[in-house]
Amino acid sequence: LGSKLDRILERLEALEHKNGREEKALRDEDDLDDLIEKLAGKGHGEPEASVTIPADEMADMSPAAKDAAAALLKKAAALEIEKICPLHGPILQEDLSYYIGKYKTWTSYEAEDDGVFVAYASIHGNTGKAAEKLGEILTAKGAAKVVVSDLCREDMAEAVEDAFRYDKIVLACATYDGGLFSPMQDFLYRLGHKNFQNKKVAFLENGSWGPMANRKMREIVEGMKNMTLCEHMVTIKSTMKEDDVAQMEILAQELLQ
Repeated sequence: LGSKLDRILERLEALEHKNGREEKALRDEDDLDDLIEKLAGKGHGEPEASVTIPADEMADMSPAAKDAAAALLKKAAALEIEKICPLHGPILQEDLSYYIGKYKTWTSYEAEDDGVFVAYASIHGNTGKAAEKLGEILTAKGAAKVVVSDLCREDMAEAVEDAFRYDKIVLACATYDGGLFSPMQDFLYRLGHKNFQNKKVAFLENGSWGPMANRKMREIVEGMKNMTLCEHMVTIKSTMKEDDVAQMEILAQELLQ
């Protein structure tokens, strides 16, 4: 295996210098300025260059990659871009304005779509039933799009993607050992690691005798940037009741305002 990896690395190194093209990792402002000069034909050497945002960063659009890509897009705005060659996807040569718009959205932490993402972590299913009901209420009240996700069973990467996609999010979690059920704890950790921001957030908790999930979730979200938190929060004691549905109606109304 080691010898195969060595051969692959040698091949990659050879490709980097093929045809005299300069491949350069985008790390700082000086790299950006140098790149723009080359693309515009103002620097020394050939007026052709490409930039590589490191694959380990760009694979899941880390905060560092977003900052670097945002700076590049800003400085390259005056250039006529003919091709986008990302390491994490296909080479793009058509409808570039659409894709550049997407990149600008992703790097600015703005939502792609108007809608609500309802993420829940349910131990025995009662929190899940409440989350599904809240999703129905949001749809009935005119939410443009409602996506409900079971964090215990669905792909966590997909959940993180949907959290960034929509401009509103509901966090619904059962209390577990005086804190959060682990799938929700993991989900919020991943969001924080990705600099999750610019969202409107609602909270729903479940707990038989000492519910703490809303408090714990709110504390975590308060540490994120530019978050609007709904004042009204819903607490369910074990199973959903009519009074709980009435409280969810109030929460949905505040979230959609």
